[in-house]
Amino acid sequence: MSSPHQNQQSPGCSNSQGHAVEMKNGEVNTPFVPKPATRVKAANPYRGFSAAELTGTVFPEQRWAVPGLIPDGLTIFSGSPKMGKSWGALGVVLAIGSGGLAFGSIPVKAGDVLYLALEDTPRRLQQRLNILLAGLPDLPPGSLDRIHFVTEWPRMGMGGIEDLALYVSEHPGLRLIVIDTFAKFRPVSRPANSNAYELDYQHAGALKAFADKCRVAVLVIHHLRKATADDIHETLSGSQGLPAAADGSIVLKRTRGQAKAELHLTGRDIEEQVLSISWQADACRWTLNGPVEEGTASLERDEVLQVLKQAASPMSPQEVADALGKTRVTVSYLLGKLTTQGLAFKIGYGRYAAQATPQENTVGQSRKAFGQRGEASPPATVSPYTPTNTPHTTNSYHLKERENDVLKDGSVGSVGTVSGGLRRFSQRPETVSRAISLAARWTLENPDGFNRSALHRELAGQGVEVSSASNFSGWLNNRKELIAQEARRLADSQGVSHE
Repeated sequence: MSSPHQNQQSPGCSNSQGHAVEMKNGEVNTPFVPKPATRVKAANPYRGFSAAELTGTVFPEQRWAVPGLIPDGLTIFSGSPKMGKSWGALGVVLAIGSGGLAFGSIPVKAGDVLYLALEDTPRRLQQRLNILLAGLPDLPPGSLDRIHFVTEWPRMGMGGIEDLALYVSEHPGLRLIVIDTFAKFRPVSRPANSNAYELDYQHAGALKAFADKCRVAVLVIHHLRKATADDIHETLSGSQGLPAAADGSIVLKRTRGQAKAELHLTGRDIEEQVLSISWQADACRWTLNGPVEEGTASLERDEVLQVLKQAASPMSPQEVADALGKTRVTVSYLLGKLTTQGLAFKIGYGRYAAQATPQENTVGQSRKAFGQRGEASPPATVSPYTPTNTPHTTNSYHLKERENDVLKDGSVGSVGTVSGGLRRFSQRPETVSRAISLAARWTLENPDGFNRSALHRELAGQGVEVSSASNFSGWLNNRKELIAQEARRLADSQGVSHE
């Protein structure tokens, strides 16, 4: 007879691994150990793509708000304050709203525009629009209805980008968003111990991500800092994180009060170039002239040239750099360009002056260019040593108007500095002739060379001062052909050989 408990299952227990052990008929059955659940691997949303997939994919065509200037994505439009950035942006807005011409010559496709005029009032916007519209032909019907202005908008981090995304979803025909200015849109507060580059990159990167996702062009108006740089795109206010994150950078370079200006372009989809534009003051709009051609003086070279023209004496690169607030390296490069183009010439060692143009090629006009004042001066006479069969070059002895000036007695003189003051060196033909004659005699007497400082002292002892001691070697070098001619003439008159 079997035990009443024979077919009953005994209470379970645990083995060393903690699994339940089943007892049956006094025998230990092998426990059932469940296998771990197999993890289902989620699809990787960042799997990327192969080169074959990439080359075989057909992407939508690149869209442009303004062809060649403003593509879909983030573009930063920078310039100094009150130089016409907002006027330029308004002109682009009207062109897109009407399907007209941006900068007077670039055809654009019509579309909706959102302009965040965060520094303006409705009254000022109305005044500017009326001025621009007065200079334009009749716009197609509905053009102004496509343009929407807002003077208040939440900042980034406070719903600003989210509201822009909502606006885009409600306006499928939106072509351009203008944010004027970036400082009024980005967050005000800055986290403690934050890195300026990383913060700028983060803020610009957030706008770029929005623009890329919504396939819309975003033009951000921004300022330049006062400090200069060899690369104009490094002069944006803030760190390099802004242009690094943006798709394109446009810098408006303009000398205050001048109608001529330049647009410096660079970017991922923008051809790196410099465009010449002109300001029409009566219509308050910019017009495109075309690319700045190689060989045409740029605005920076114009600035250097103006400083040379207004200077009372030849200037060194460092003096020009100090006057313009630029680096010496930049100014030296620009002076080299001006010299190559014949707009400036080098005097002695490391000093430059502006070259007289044919219209300025009189001593009186030269005096005016150097800022000198005084009574009218008689016309300059040409030295008897001027070669009459050679063109004017800086190495031929002419009365270089930028180097020379008219003294009170009507004689011609150059201007130099001694101990911080002005000192004039005579460049009258008679004085120069005496200096060249003495240099020629010394050349005959010392065929192996002579001490130039000693010659300068002897000339000074005779009252012949044509240059400072430090610049005398340069003065002689500029006239070595004339000195050689005079030496040959003296040798022939004395019946001696001169090689």
